[in-house]
Amino acid sequence: MLDKLKTALVLVVIGAVSGALIFGTNLLTEDRIEENIRNQEFGYYAEMFDLDAIPAEEDVVETPLDGPLEVELELFDGDGNFAGYIYRGSDKNSYGDVTVLVGITTNGTIQQVVISDSSNTPIFVKKIEGDYVTPFIGQDVSNVTYDERTGASFTYGSVEKIVDAAVTYFETNRGGAND
Repeated sequence: MLDKLKTALVLVVIGAVSGALIFGTNLLTEDRIEENIRNQEFGYYAEMFDLDAIPAEEDVVETPLDGPLEVELELFDGDGNFAGYIYRGSDKNSYGDVTVLVGITTNGTIQQVVISDSSNTPIFVKKIEGDYVTPFIGQDVSNVTYDERTGASFTYGSVEKIVDAAVTYFETNRGGAND
């Protein structure tokens, strides 16, 4: 009986020490992780609009939105010139969450669509990124066509929902007024 009590006590101590170490590591790395996530997303912004450098905080004006779109971002290059709009939206489907960035120029052309985060099956996400997101590039927001033959319909359905919300919001609220 005493042996079982000793074993239980040792396991409790090991669990407590492990938990404390994990908690401490999380506290020490939390800021770095958030900075890396921010840099990754801002890297997407630069890539979407072919900017020479990752934009600074002051080069991105964020407006919160409701529905599948979380925010509208007005993106400026390092010289203060307006680059375009980026809409970040999220959707939850049967396989998890999908976050999509939709870049739209001031004249209403889709610049790029990026799946910036997803908990869906990675192989399906890669397939959608590789084969089905690229055709959005260069489409006019007033006439977006969607591929009906995707092999990962849940992931693509989420992308389609967010792209549709972005082009609808752009047409309703921006409509190329900044040409």
